[in-house]
This record gives sequence, structure tokens and C-alpha cells, in this order.
Amino acid sequence: MQSVCKSHFLQQLYRKIDGAVVWSQNERNLNCVITFQTHSILQRFMLRFDMLQLDCNDHLFVYDGAHAAGAYKTK
Repeated sequence: MQSVCKSHFLQQLYRKIDGAVVWSQNERNLNCVITFQTHSILQRFMLRFDMLQLDCNDHLFVYDGAHAAGAYKTK
């Protein structure tokens, strides 16, 4: 996660990927937003977690929209 959440301009560029595996292990104080987008609004998107371990003060918010703002779908 640390490499995904770096705060330099190259990380802010749009990149097309067909799939991803993200590993996080003991990172501290990361504030990260990852946006996924389908080609068309008619397409569906799936997130699958094989293993998800959140510490007491960690949060995962899922939004349905173009930006991480407004009411979240799940917390």
C-alpha cells in the first residue's frame, strides 16, 4: 500500500489495469484514496477481499460515484 499511496504527481495519473493484487503489511499513518472506474456506467465492478484485516483505527469506505465524497455505500 505504501507504494500505491505515495503523494507525488505520478501517482495521481490515470492508469488502466485489468486487475490488481494489493498487499498491505504494518504501514502506519497512510491516508489513501484509490478510485476504480468501469469503461461504461452499464458495466459492473467487483471488489474481492481474500483476506482483510483492519486495525482498530483503520477505516475502509466504499463510495458509488466519481469522487470520495458524499454518503458512502459501506464502511
